Formats: sequence, structure tokens, C-alpha cells
Amino acid sequence: IDLENTVYISDLENQLKFFQTYNFQNYLTKVNLCLFREKYDTTYFAKIFNFNLIKFLKIDLKNVQNNFLVSYKFLESFEALRGLSFENIKLTNKLFEVILCSRKLTTVLFDNFMVFDENELINQNLFNNSILFLGFYNLNMSLNSLFFLYLSKFAGLKRIILNLHHNQSLDTNEYCFNDEVRYLNIPKPKYHRYLPSLESLKYGNFFFAKNQTSSSILKILYHLFNLENLIELKYNTGCLYKEDIEIFSNLKSLKYLKLSIQNKSSDVEILRKILRLNISNKIFKLDIYAYKFEISEILSISNFKKLKILKLTFYSDEIIIRKNLGILYRMNFIKLDIYKFDINPLLDSYGYAKKIIFSSSLLNHSHIED
Repeated sequence: IDLENTVYISDLENQLKFFQTYNFQNYLTKVNLCLFREKYDTTYFAKIFNFNLIKFLKIDLKNVQNNFLVSYKFLESFEALRGLSFENIKLTNKLFEVILCSRKLTTVLFDNFMVFDENELINQNLFNNSILFLGFYNLNMSLNSLFFLYLSKFAGLKRIILNLHHNQSLDTNEYCFNDEVRYLNIPKPKYHRYLPSLESLKYGNFFFAKNQTSSSILKILYHLFNLENLIELKYNTGCLYKEDIEIFSNLKSLKYLKLSIQNKSSDVEILRKILRLNISNKIFKLDIYAYKFEISEILSISNFKKLKILKLTFYSDEIIIRKNLGILYRMNFIKLDIYKFDINPLLDSYGYAKKIIFSSSLLNHSHIED
């Protein structure tokens, strides 16, 4: 029985013990838990769950003081556990030591999370080879160096999502994510041979964020992961940096690239230089958001040898941009979509609405704007 999305089990007022009367113990495979206390042990859950059957466990710590548990040792009893998800949690050394010691977990997700205290000490000898996918969504507060160093401890990791904006900021239009990575001083780990060889990397911050990154997040991730075998990269950032050019030049297997760039004013040549690297010989699918596209960038895209799916989105209303895009209309794409963002607060929560300039999926190409 999969109760992950249908039953929200809480231990408030002994509801877990009451749930025991339903006799689901030998049938449950996925469970959604809402906890209220700071301390649990294996015996607390033993009469309610069959540890050999639970394959996915979701734990919400919203109602737990300080949003973390004293111990996570009870997780070791869930012998069949493959997926683990946390909501409203503060990351701690004790939690990650249990996760790193697991030999069967393949997926771990965190939603609405706070990172470690700076004074916590990392165990240099612990590595995990079983976990293939890590997902981090909705950062609360800010990042620190310990968070990044822990990411490099998952030697078998193939896919990671760092979607770090915070949903609560939408109400006030204060996009408060502030990573200040230039002050973190994150060295390349000494355990080079254990670094995860990623196949998919997705980093996201608000495209409209007022607080932009102060330096390249991609540079830090390049220190912590082996990106030579990266197939998919989704990179939503305030702007690109010169050091990003070298990093992109080392992405030897990239087939799908999605870039969201809020500001190109610092160096308008960076995107063009990236588009002229060897990635132009390998990418099959390209998706770029930018304020505007220069003719040199459009020409570079037109020279991609294996590109079959292209999506471009821009904000500038310069007529020359639209005329330059005409170069792409005549190319042999499987799918080509071009959009412009128009200010329209009635249609979009950010005050922008997407307007189609060109779409190869439309039967009537008269929709193309001059």
C-alpha cells in the first residue's frame, strides 16, 4: 500500500499508535510522517511499520523544535528504504552521517531546509556510493562552505538539483536568496578520486532575483564534482563569469543545456565565447533565457552541428533582435520556440507574461511576428 500522498501520519496525541489499529503494518511501502518530538528510536516505530517493506519515507519536521532531531539512528532500521524525503528541516552532522552510511538509499530530497551550523565538524572518512540523486529545494537563510563540502561526499551521485529560491519570498517580492559564495573559501577536496561523476546538474535561483550571485556558483560545483560526463546542465544564474568559459570547455559529453541569465552587462562576450566552444559539436537541445541576444550569439547558435531542439526567450524589445532571429527560422530543427517576456502584472506573478514570437509546433506560421 502506498500512502505517501493519501495519508499524512502524525504522532500528535498518539495518532501513530491509533494508526496501528488499522493493521497496515505488513502492507505499507510508502509513508508520509509528520513529527512533533525531538527524539525517536526504533522501538517507537516497530509496532507500526514493517521495516522490511517501507521503500520511501517522507518526514516533515515543521512542528519539531529547531527543526531537527536529536538522533536519526532509527532510519537505519528501515532496511528496504530506497527513497528519503525531508521537509522543514535543518541539516545536521548526525543526519548526514546516517545518510552517508546507508548502502541502499538511492534518492534523498530536502524541501524548505536550513544548512549546517558553521561549527559542525565534517567526518572526512565517510563516503556514500549508493545514492544516485540528491534534490535541494527552497533554501531557508543562506548557504555555507560545509553544505558544499558535504555534497562532494556522495561518490556515486549522478543527478543533483539545487533549486535554492525560497517560496515564502514571493508574497513580499523580496527574493532574499544570498549565497555570497566569494566569501565561502571552498577548496577543492583532497579526495579527488571519490568526487561524484555527474550526468545531470540543475542549479536554480529566481531569474528575476534582486540579490544576484556575487561570483560563479558553477566554479564551486566544478570543484566538488567531476563534470566531464555531464549530459544535462540547467543553470539559472544572475550572470555568467569569465571562469565559466573554462568550465564549459571541459564539458565533454553535454547534450542538453539550459541557461537563464539575468544580466549580461558585466561582459557581453562571455555567452558568445561559451557558444563557440566544443559544446557546439555535441548539444542536441538548447534553451536560453536572456535579456537580449546579440547577432554574434545567434550566429554561433546557428553553427551548432547536432542541435535539433531550440528554445530562446528574451526581454528586450529591440526590433533588430527579432530580425536577427530570422536566421534560425530557416534551419532544420525538430522544434524551435522563440518567446518574448512582456510586462503584464495581471497574467504573471512576476509582472511578466510570455508571448510567442515563433513556434515550429504551430501549424500556421503566420503567427511569426515581424
